[in-house]
Amino acid sequence: FLMLNVGTALPALRITVEVFSWTDSEAVTKVIPFCGALIHLAVATNRAELRQFVGNDLFSSIIQGLSVELNAVVSAELIGLCREIYLYLSDKDPAPKQVLLSLSDMKQEDLLAFDDCLSKTASPKEQKQHMRSLLLLATGNKLKALASQKTTNIITNVTTRNRGTVAHHGPSAEEEDRIGLAGLS
Repeated sequence: FLMLNVGTALPALRITVEVFSWTDSEAVTKVIPFCGALIHLAVATNRAELRQFVGNDLFSSIIQGLSVELNAVVSAELIGLCREIYLYLSDKDPAPKQVLLSLSDMKQEDLLAFDDCLSKTASPKEQKQHMRSLLLLATGNKLKALASQKTTNIITNVTTRNRGTVAHHGPSAEEEDRIGLAGLS
């Protein structure tokens, strides 16, 4: 559809790019599969316009989307899209490297080191970790969706228990069947 109906597709592509700046993580969640398909379509076809759109506009928008704290719930998927764009398009189009080099704290040496790290692993998980680290470095840790992951560790399964003045050793009958942190309180 995108390839045959360019006039209709352009507004849809523009909306896709804008979604990442919205404070609506549900909308971002819904557009991620479409973006993945766009990336694969750009790789599979020889359409320079589509490669340019994905490598420049979409890549920039996804990185901007990582600056929205509410996107923390989908940050792993967004990092995955960034990884795919860079990995599959940076050798065919200069746009992905230009986008990264345009980030506030990015240096040419950092990009070269990143390329070196990517060349040493075929693991998508490790490549995503490298991409995450590079984006944090390149933006001066300003990507709120990634920074909030570090501070969102919440301990659950903790209950309060009345502390009596009498000390006893060993678990009481009500504590024996508790597991996790609740059994330690």
